[in-house]
This record gives sequence, structure tokens and C-alpha cells, in this order.
Amino acid sequence: AHSVYSMVHAAIGGRRGLAPLHDASSLDRTFSKGRKGRPLAILVLDEMDTLVSRKQKVLYDLFEWTTKENSRMAIIGIANTMDLPERVLPRIASRLGLNRIIFAPYTSA
Repeated sequence: AHSVYSMVHAAIGGRRGLAPLHDASSLDRTFSKGRKGRPLAILVLDEMDTLVSRKQKVLYDLFEWTTKENSRMAIIGIANTMDLPERVLPRIASRLGLNRIIFAPYTSA
């Protein structure tokens, strides 16, 4: 799950090849000290339910960065389970702006 930090860091123009925890620190600085003129970073997390772990640190960090003043980050989360908001820790759930869009299962029509 920590590789998410490296993927996000590289996607916003960070140096490649850094350790995931170094990338996490760099992302924290970037989104905690946001500049008003910086472009909005929209992170699409597909299969977000795979990031649910015991401590849920990665999910917490990602959603925490969206709450920082001038962070310029938004998250669109996609999950295969309907109960994801109920499965995350309360400290993460409090940061979710929840709009559920339910799609029908795939069919071979």
C-alpha cells in the first residue's frame, strides 16, 4: 500500500526512485503548504477498498491532505464494495464527502 505514495508523487512531477516513505513526506509538504496558483490534483483511486488495512495510514494520509488549506487536491474513490465508508476508521470517515453512485454488475449481454 505504501507504493501509492510513490505513484502519486511521480504523477504530480516528483522525482522517481525515492523510497515510499520519503515520497509520503514530500507529498505531505506539498499538500500541507499549498500554493493558491498550483493546479488542482485530482486523484482517482480505483479499487480503493484494497487500501483498507488495520491502521489505514495510507488512506488517512491521502484524505488528510485534502483537508489542508490550499491543498489543491481532490480524491475520487472507486470501490468494489458498498460498505467501504463503514469499513474505514472514524477518523477517515469524517473526511469523506460521500456520494454513492451504484452501478449494476457487469453482464455478458
